Amino acid sequence: LRPMRVESVVWVAERKDVLSGFFYLLALNVYVTYCRHRNKFLYALTILAATLSLLAKPVVVHFIIIVFLIDWFFKRSWDRRQFFEKAGIYLPLALLSQITFNIHPRATMFMADFHLQAIGEKILLSCWGYVFYLKSFLLPIISVLFHRPPQPIQLSDPAYQMSVVGIAFIIGSLILFRQKRLYVFFIIFLSLSLSIVLLFPQTTYALRVGHRHMYIPSIGLCIFLGVVCTHTYQKLESHCFWQRGYTCLCIFLVLTLMYKTIQQTHVWQNSISLWRHQLRHNPQTISALLYNKLGAAYLMDETVRDRIKQGEDHRFIYQIMDYQFKALAIKPDFASAYYDLARIYLLMGDVDKSIYFTQQPIKLAPKRAAGYYHLGKLYLRLKEPEKAMALFHQARILNPASEREIHRLLVQ
Repeated sequence: LRPMRVESVVWVAERKDVLSGFFYLLALNVYVTYCRHRNKFLYALTILAATLSLLAKPVVVHFIIIVFLIDWFFKRSWDRRQFFEKAGIYLPLALLSQITFNIHPRATMFMADFHLQAIGEKILLSCWGYVFYLKSFLLPIISVLFHRPPQPIQLSDPAYQMSVVGIAFIIGSLILFRQKRLYVFFIIFLSLSLSIVLLFPQTTYALRVGHRHMYIPSIGLCIFLGVVCTHTYQKLESHCFWQRGYTCLCIFLVLTLMYKTIQQTHVWQNSISLWRHQLRHNPQTISALLYNKLGAAYLMDETVRDRIKQGEDHRFIYQIMDYQFKALAIKPDFASAYYDLARIYLLMGDVDKSIYFTQQPIKLAPKRAAGYYHLGKLYLRLKEPEKAMALFHQARILNPASEREIHRLLVQ
């Protein structure tokens, strides 16, 4: 029903969200049942479900903290038995989390950039991101792939001022309604769920947030809203007229969300529609990456590649090339844009220009192995193995880890 994360169903490659969400909910449900019945089978099933959820997607690493929160909600006393109980859940999840972090290709870059940021910027970005995700959940008007935080990151910006006020309001509501255990539980649940999401996207490497990151955090909000709606419906049992009106309102909201979801599925129809939607509805996020992704999306389409090979529709070809030139105008050293231009010229049969654009990243960054690898790949495709092997050798010297990729290419 929610239009914030339709790609989990529309794209097969995003089914990991469905798997992770299913096992995450299963682990929560089983652990709540375990708190009431203390069954060893339920305890083992909790560990298994949480592990499977983490294997599907590492964003649920906060589960062990959620377990402590559930204990607090049910007023479970802390003793020696509980210590060993939590250790049995924590150890496998902590081990998997560490392995995931070590093998994640961007985790090191994320954390390196994160430590370079000033503490004031981290706080402001966290406040803005928290309020943004909460607002996006409650008002899913236009959903795009990502948004960029307002620049510069300063408290003088009204957007950050409103975010700080929003956080202050939430903290104040926690103090005011501290006796409402359910409300406190779900606010902390949301905060813990968003913690991992707020940590990574606020780095300089990926300074953006997106509705799609709310998939796991929104679970707590959905449960909370479900509880509130059920409680409100029960309160209106003695008022038939108001209960019917409330039912009609809920049905209307559900139908509205369904309509927005159907609209969003058309956005995620393919990569071209996705990036065109981003460009059309959120021009503030225009960047070299956005233009490059849109141009690359066209090149992924076999029909488009055939049209380029035929060379009949010059206007269409220049439009695709223009996306890459716009990317280079914003970021002159953007290697991916050069490689995509080289692909276009190769499809058009212009080998010299294809070689020229593939050589540009090497001239801009002669110590990066990727440039030599891509140029070698091009020469291999042009049936010039001697030049290709010389370039592959240089790529191996600069980055020994490229050996595996080169070997896979040569085997093919």
